[in-house]
Amino acid sequence: MRGRPVLVLCLTAVAGWCQRPLPAEQDRVIEATRQTALNYARWLPDFICTEIIKRYDAYGPRANFQSVDTLTIQLSFFRQRETYKLMLHNGRPTDQTYESVAGAFTKGEFGSDLAMIFEPESKTEFQWKSSANVRKHRVSVYSFRVDQANSSYALIVGHDTVHTAYHGTLDIDPETNLVYRLASVADIPAGFPVAECSTTIDYDFVDVSGNRYLLPVHTESLAADVPPKSAAPMPSVRRGGTVMPTQTRYWNVADFRSYRKFSADSKLTFDK
Repeated sequence: MRGRPVLVLCLTAVAGWCQRPLPAEQDRVIEATRQTALNYARWLPDFICTEIIKRYDAYGPRANFQSVDTLTIQLSFFRQRETYKLMLHNGRPTDQTYESVAGAFTKGEFGSDLAMIFEPESKTEFQWKSSANVRKHRVSVYSFRVDQANSSYALIVGHDTVHTAYHGTLDIDPETNLVYRLASVADIPAGFPVAECSTTIDYDFVDVSGNRYLLPVHTESLAADVPPKSAAPMPSVRRGGTVMPTQTRYWNVADFRSYRKFSADSKLTFDK
């Protein structure tokens, strides 16, 4: 019987934490997170890290992804700008540029994606959804939506570029106003070569020269091209809805490693 009051208190605390915050508290969290997000890149030090991107694709309705290649990127963040240099392709040195390698790739994990959502010009709509745990952090999950007229979210395929509406979720620590996960889905207009595009970015604290910073540690992106008009839709095994038997899907999984302070003599080393 002695344990029962403790159990009741724990349940009460959890129930209180899971309750929907009052509108004023929701507004406070969003506005405080806005200021944090807009200043995020300014607070980061100049650093260099290794990004390992494993790319997969699948053809047809079953979406059985097969490995395509592995890219090893030297990522430099200097004066609030990201620079990507492809060092290894499938473990071998290469002179190719990151942008020239065929296939899907993403940029903007170091503040750009967050800033686009919270810029006043985006007129983003936010709504509290739920509470959750992300890597031992208690977070509030907010949905967001940005209309195409206000969007800076760009998709580029060859010489074709489109700024799309998009929506998603943000996992925010309401005590620190830090974002630990960003998931976004593009609402792509008809006629563009890409039919689907979604990205998830996980942030966590990383040591850089003795100081800890909240930085991207893992990202995943999914995309699909537009199949020929002659193809008939089929049920989707992976994601629900319908897909086309001739549709190609692309899945990128990236991890960021070996963060260290940027300097003129910074050297890149690779683990196995």
